[in-house]
Amino acid sequence: MRDVLVKDRRDILQALIPTGGRIQFSEAMPGTGDAFITLSTELAWKHDAASGLFA
Repeated sequence: MRDVLVKDRRDILQALIPTGGRIQFSEAMPGTGDAFITLSTELAWKHDAASGLFA
């Protein structure tokens, strides 16, 4: 399936997952993977600092 566009792979996967079951299909995240990793890492550090993990 590597030769299939990501959007098309998502559509295929979403069609395979039954609605209302334990597995939920989420919407695609906008932007690039690098931007997502950077933002999620920053948010994790802020959360850890706010929770006193590093105190």
